[in-house]
Amino acid sequence: MEPILYMAPLQGVTNHVYRNAYSKEFFGYDLAVAPFIRSCEIRKSTKNPLRDILPERNCDRLKLVPQVLSNDPRTFILITQAIADLGYKTVNWNLGCPLSKIRNKKRGSGLLSEPEFIVDFLSQVVPRIPVSLSLKLRLGNETSNDILKLLPMIEGFALKEIIVHPRVGKEMYSYPADIETFSRCLELTEHRLIYNGDINSVETFNALKGRLSGVYGWMIGRGGIVNPFLPEEIKNLRVSTDNEKRHRFYSFLESVFLAYQQELSGPRHLMDKMKENWQWWSRAFVGGKQLFYQVSRIRKPDKYRAMVDNFFQQSPKLLI
Repeated sequence: MEPILYMAPLQGVTNHVYRNAYSKEFFGYDLAVAPFIRSCEIRKSTKNPLRDILPERNCDRLKLVPQVLSNDPRTFILITQAIADLGYKTVNWNLGCPLSKIRNKKRGSGLLSEPEFIVDFLSQVVPRIPVSLSLKLRLGNETSNDILKLLPMIEGFALKEIIVHPRVGKEMYSYPADIETFSRCLELTEHRLIYNGDINSVETFNALKGRLSGVYGWMIGRGGIVNPFLPEEIKNLRVSTDNEKRHRFYSFLESVFLAYQQELSGPRHLMDKMKENWQWWSRAFVGGKQLFYQVSRIRKPDKYRAMVDNFFQQSPKLLI
């Protein structure tokens, strides 16, 4: 059976520009979870907080699930209703963001140490939203015991699925994924579980799949940004030569650049965004670290394009 693959949300990277460009050049993902929208923005923001997920800004080749960051049931319900009005059928609640500025405000993974609050939140929200609800969470805020306590408490809620990243919030990404605790999660719930964490190659995916029976789907994060071919490689959908990979990667980068050039105001914003992406893309190439250093010093888009063109003309060796 072909695995079900999800594109993980990465704030500032996997937005509609990235998703659209990705869908033109690569394939293999079954759906993408969008980077989170703060529910408080429904009333505070002068810009449309839903602008990234507007249907007219997203191609229909990749099914999209909007994600909301919230600790307020009232505004969560309001923004979810607005999302439903756009035609979406599922919304994901972010209980996994590990950033300290989020955790300290009792949002994201900062809520996992308060399972009673989560139960109360779900009790208010689930009956009042016109869409299915999924959860994305970590093992806990500071201890993996959080999820072991939480899962039995939320077993009775009608949830679409639960995506679990097997680290606690305070660890960020600096410790190995806790596969043992994730395995225990599979025993504690009848909800569909999606595994998310450290899928960086076909080999690591196959090892995890062999070890974790009962997983419904697999979410690929940073590994899929560094290696955008990974989903199709996991599904054995296409075998590309290194030259083909370089050509497809370059076409993808060019699509991202051109889209941001239309989207952003001024060269500074454009270059800041490309630098943000290149911190990941540079890891796909021998010499990528040096290229990223050079890109980080560039201020003019024409010099950026000339540098990237020259890099690819030298047929850089791939690390993916």
